[in-house]
Amino acid sequence: MKKYSLLLLSVALLAGCANSTSKQSSQKTQTSSTVQLSKADQKTLDNATAEYKDFVEMQIDQLLKDTEGFRATLKTGIWKKQKSNTP
Repeated sequence: MKKYSLLLLSVALLAGCANSTSKQSSQKTQTSSTVQLSKADQKTLDNATAEYKDFVEMQIDQLLKDTEGFRATLKTGIWKKQKSNTP
């Protein structure tokens, strides 16, 4: 009885995975499209992309700085004192 249950479960899983894959591939082909932008729109997009890149780089730099400070705090053991002072 256990063998049949295992076989039935395996067949059901394989059939379900096969249906899921075919649905995903058909959805990908339906949603792919290309948009043509005017020169002004492309310039606006390029400027926005450059500004966002600068923003992300600044955030990463700040994260790195804060992480290095936190690491230094952990290495010195100060965090144990701070932890004991907090409720």
